[in-house]
Amino acid sequence: MAKYENINGGYTFEILEECSKDKLNERERYWIQKLHSDIFENGYNIASGGQDGFALSRERHSQAILTEKQVNEIKDKIAKREQTFRAIAEEYNVSPGTITLINKGVNWHDSNRKYPIIENIMNDEISLATRKKNMIFTRQEIQKIRSLRNEGHTYSFIREYFNNKCSLSLISQICLNKIYN
Repeated sequence: MAKYENINGGYTFEILEECSKDKLNERERYWIQKLHSDIFENGYNIASGGQDGFALSRERHSQAILTEKQVNEIKDKIAKREQTFRAIAEEYNVSPGTITLINKGVNWHDSNRKYPIIENIMNDEISLATRKKNMIFTRQEIQKIRSLRNEGHTYSFIREYFNNKCSLSLISQICLNKIYN
């Protein structure tokens, strides 16, 4: 609230109604909807209220980066496991961390969905790479990756050496001989 106090000229507080503890979530949702306090100009709520509130789309909150439609597309892509989190992030111009938070239900939580959408992200990315008919790296490139690591180069350096065509976790797994043996 303090974050928006100067923007909105301060706050006033009033008791809208009294209710029992077991009705608080329901009544919170009701009043947020009735007063439209989930729209930035009318209030500071960033969710629809209650313990299982759904985070709001750009249309309902001016600071959201993604629309609800985009987030639903992202959730579908995560569930299909056809792309890495990094690839999804690049497609929607957000960080891989944002995709991780959506996967875990921290951001854009939907009480009708089970979280995390996929359990083990790193293994998922590795299995995606190994399932492809054409491996990401040739045998010579895999040897070069391991050679560069043995020379003391960082995973970041190695990834950049290969034009960032995979994640750091994939480079790590190759260097640790967990895949592409």
